[in-house]
Amino acid sequence: MGFFWLSRTFVVQLGLARDIVHILSEEHMKNFALKVQRFLQSEDGPTAVEYAIMLALIVIVCLTAIQAIGTNASSAFNDIATDINSARGKGGF
Repeated sequence: MGFFWLSRTFVVQLGLARDIVHILSEEHMKNFALKVQRFLQSEDGPTAVEYAIMLALIVIVCLTAIQAIGTNASSAFNDIATDINSARGKGGF
Protein backbone atom coordinates (compact mmCIF):
# COMPACT_ATOMS: atom_id res chain seq x y z
CA MET A 1 0.00 0.00 0.00
CA GLY A 2 2.89 2.36 0.76
CA PHE A 3 4.37 1.93 -2.72
CA PHE A 4 1.05 2.74 -4.36
CA TRP A 5 0.65 5.84 -2.21
CA LEU A 6 4.22 6.92 -2.96
CA SER A 7 3.87 6.40 -6.69
CA ARG A 8 0.49 8.18 -6.75
CA THR A 9 1.99 11.14 -4.86
CA PHE A 10 4.92 11.19 -7.25
CA VAL A 11 2.61 11.17 -10.26
CA VAL A 12 0.55 14.01 -8.78
CA GLN A 13 3.73 15.98 -8.06
CA LEU A 14 5.04 15.25 -11.53
CA GLY A 15 1.78 16.46 -13.03
CA LEU A 16 1.91 19.67 -10.99
CA ALA A 17 5.53 20.25 -11.97
CA ARG A 18 4.64 19.73 -15.63
CA ASP A 19 1.78 22.25 -15.33
CA ILE A 20 4.07 24.77 -13.61
CA VAL A 21 6.73 24.36 -16.29
CA HIS A 22 4.08 24.77 -18.98
CA ILE A 23 2.74 27.94 -17.36
CA LEU A 24 6.23 29.35 -16.86
CA SER A 25 7.35 28.57 -20.39
CA GLU A 26 4.16 30.09 -21.82
CA GLU A 27 4.72 33.17 -19.68
CA HIS A 28 8.35 33.42 -20.81
CA MET A 29 7.35 33.12 -24.45
CA LYS A 30 4.76 35.87 -24.05
CA ASN A 31 7.33 38.11 -22.36
CA PHE A 32 9.89 37.35 -25.07
CA ALA A 33 7.38 38.10 -27.84
CA LEU A 34 6.43 41.36 -26.12
CA LYS A 35 10.09 42.38 -25.81
CA VAL A 36 10.74 41.58 -29.48
CA GLN A 37 7.68 43.59 -30.47
CA ARG A 38 8.84 46.59 -28.41
CA PHE A 39 12.34 46.30 -29.86
CA LEU A 40 11.03 46.29 -33.42
CA GLN A 41 8.69 49.22 -32.79
CA SER A 42 11.31 51.38 -31.11
CA GLU A 43 13.95 53.33 -32.99
CA ASP A 44 16.72 51.38 -31.29
CA GLY A 45 16.16 48.33 -33.48
CA PRO A 46 16.98 49.92 -36.84
CA THR A 47 19.86 51.85 -35.29
CA ALA A 48 21.37 48.67 -33.89
CA VAL A 49 21.02 46.97 -37.27
CA GLU A 50 22.69 49.91 -39.00
CA TYR A 51 25.58 49.80 -36.56
CA ALA A 52 25.94 46.04 -37.05
CA ILE A 53 26.07 46.49 -40.84
CA MET A 54 28.65 49.28 -40.54
CA LEU A 55 30.74 47.14 -38.18
CA ALA A 56 30.60 44.20 -40.60
CA LEU A 57 31.73 46.42 -43.47
CA ILE A 58 34.58 47.86 -41.40
CA VAL A 59 35.72 44.34 -40.48
CA ILE A 60 35.64 43.28 -44.14
CA VAL A 61 37.70 46.31 -45.18
CA CYS A 62 40.21 45.70 -42.38
CA LEU A 63 40.61 42.03 -43.27
CA THR A 64 41.09 42.89 -46.94
CA ALA A 65 43.70 45.53 -46.07
CA ILE A 66 45.53 43.15 -43.74
CA GLN A 67 45.57 40.48 -46.43
CA ALA A 68 46.94 42.92 -49.02
CA ILE A 69 49.61 44.19 -46.63
CA GLY A 70 50.55 40.61 -45.74
CA THR A 71 50.87 39.66 -49.40
CA ASN A 72 53.02 42.70 -50.14
CA ALA A 73 55.21 42.09 -47.09
CA SER A 74 55.64 38.45 -48.02
CA SER A 75 56.64 39.43 -51.55
CA ALA A 76 59.13 42.00 -50.23
CA PHE A 77 60.72 39.50 -47.81
CA ASN A 78 60.95 36.88 -50.56
CA ASP A 79 62.71 39.43 -52.81
CA ILE A 80 65.13 40.30 -50.01
CA ALA A 81 65.81 36.61 -49.31
CA THR A 82 66.46 36.02 -53.02
CA ASP A 83 68.86 38.98 -53.16
CA ILE A 84 70.72 37.75 -50.06
CA ASN A 85 71.03 34.23 -51.45
CA SER A 86 72.24 35.63 -54.80
CA ALA A 87 74.87 37.78 -53.05
CA ARG A 88 75.98 34.82 -50.94
CA GLY A 89 76.36 32.67 -54.00
CA LYS A 90 78.57 35.29 -55.64
CA GLY A 91 80.75 35.59 -52.56
CA GLY A 92 79.39 38.99 -51.60
CA PHE A 93 78.98 38.13 -47.92
